Amino acid sequence: MSPDTSAKIADTTLLYPPSADQEGSLHGAWRHDRGDGEGDGNGVRDVHRELAKLRAENAKLTEAIAARDSFLAVAAHELMNGVSPVVGRVDLLRRRLASLPPEKVVQELDRIAGVTAMFVKRTRTLLDISRLTTCALTVDAVPLEGREIIGAVVESFRPIAELAGCDLTLTCAGNTRLLGDPMSLEQVLDNVLSNAIKYGAGKPITVNLSCTPEQRFVHFEIRDHGPGISLEDQERIFRRFERAVSSGGAASGFGVGLWVVKQLTEAMQGLVTISSLPNQGTTFCISLPYDPGEKEHD
Repeated sequence: MSPDTSAKIADTTLLYPPSADQEGSLHGAWRHDRGDGEGDGNGVRDVHRELAKLRAENAKLTEAIAARDSFLAVAAHELMNGVSPVVGRVDLLRRRLASLPPEKVVQELDRIAGVTAMFVKRTRTLLDISRLTTCALTVDAVPLEGREIIGAVVESFRPIAELAGCDLTLTCAGNTRLLGDPMSLEQVLDNVLSNAIKYGAGKPITVNLSCTPEQRFVHFEIRDHGPGISLEDQERIFRRFERAVSSGGAASGFGVGLWVVKQLTEAMQGLVTISSLPNQGTTFCISLPYDPGEKEHD
């Protein structure tokens, strides 16, 4: 072997392959320079660093899979719960149809329409999750009259509020023109008002629409008198698959309603805030950009 070849072999740095135990600890990885016989720790540190990155990525993937599986289980349960009342009321009406006066038949059909509408909202929520998680969300902001949209939403929920024993009131003040996407805004208000009725059943719910032109925002405030939300829970309720009550609560749902609210509101350049204390009710405020109109644009 020539002196040059011997020198090259002496200068070669070798990285011995590592092995990991069941806990993921690394063993047997070391770097050796044949030229001076001294071990080099750089290679070990590099391997440990890469292994730490892989562990972190694996933890994220495991968490995502667990969240997906949990959601699918809840979704299947909730959709089945949504179908059952419709089937039950139709069956009951069929059996009692001959003995019911026409006005009672109309009342039963209205109830069936109400529970069907709630089922449709649940299926739409599933579509929203798919849309919000598979692509970047964009909306087209156009001038809107806030009092018209909130008025229509409140009226659509009035029968449901009555069934829940909630006195639903609406007040509007000032210029309520805003910039937003009508379908997205309706869905945001639907979700928040639905939560207010769910958690504030049997107690009054107030909806207030106001404007602060100096701050360039129109505010939708929806207040219930339910159990309230602790400061700790307020930190998590806007995350995906989180509910507005803790796991010990009795209310059901996908746990994505407020997450959808936050995503859609921010896509419209708006802001969602919450004010709540345990046993003192909850107020959600949806703030969207104020539309000054043509005169202020000029």
